Amino acid sequence: RNKQDTCKYDFGVDVPAPLLSSMKCEYVDDGGTAIINGNYLISDPSSPLAVYFPGNIQGTVTSVSLHQIAVTVPSGIVGSGPIQVKSLYGTTRSTFYFRDDRNMIINFDDLTAAGGWRTGVLDNANPNPVSGKFVRFTGALAGKAGTTWNEDGFSFDYWPAKQSKPDVTLYPDGDFSKAYIKFECNVLAAWKSCALQMIFTPYSTYDGNSYIADASVPRGLWIPWKETGSYTTDGWITVALPLSDFIYTGEGKVCTNKLTADMLRGLTFFVWNGGVDGADCSPNICIDNIRIVPTL
Repeated sequence: RNKQDTCKYDFGVDVPAPLLSSMKCEYVDDGGTAIINGNYLISDPSSPLAVYFPGNIQGTVTSVSLHQIAVTVPSGIVGSGPIQVKSLYGTTRSTFYFRDDRNMIINFDDLTAAGGWRTGVLDNANPNPVSGKFVRFTGALAGKAGTTWNEDGFSFDYWPAKQSKPDVTLYPDGDFSKAYIKFECNVLAAWKSCALQMIFTPYSTYDGNSYIADASVPRGLWIPWKETGSYTTDGWITVALPLSDFIYTGEGKVCTNKLTADMLRGLTFFVWNGGVDGADCSPNICIDNIRIVPTL
């Protein structure tokens, strides 16, 4: 056949069931708008997209695109659990949980950093909370990496031994290397320097802070302003970081030691250093519901 000929052939197209990757924020009040991210989110006129929350309670979908759904959270939801999205092409149950409370470490209500040198500056307003009290990190940060050290304004220490809690792991669900630390965050004023350092500590660690600057102690670093130079959020978001990325020193280099199971007892959050120069700023960073969950 020459190149001008046409060969006709009938073929079918298999459209996958919805793919659910994350929520903008896993904690949304009844009546609020939840944003679900994913793919193949298709609402057909003959079979409109439907979203079901824990308890099989249906929400009201207000907008749909191929990669995102906006849905009004219904009333009557009890507890936490996966959501389900149903389209003409199938139904998918999320691996993430709505209002996730699994392996909660600190929620700043009944689970706090009491007993640590810094319990964190707690608040429950401005912004509206996602669930009770939250910790607020605020103050002046210098742009030069490593210049600012302000534990009072930008840290808390959870030391279970100081609360007379038992020596048990923070992640009892199996292989922690495949788990994520998650929390809700709302950044109201521009964050332009320093990293959020997340440091797990053994049960024996308390009444001291030398481990924070110790280059032999691995930790996770969150630097959301790094690419653009400045970072704020549009309301509360859910942040998820794999524990497999807890491989850094406080200066942002690769640590010679690895995170080990015996370290998953205490936890320190501290906005400091990170090894990346930024700009002078006075951020307002709010954090709540710190937990460790299985692979997303």
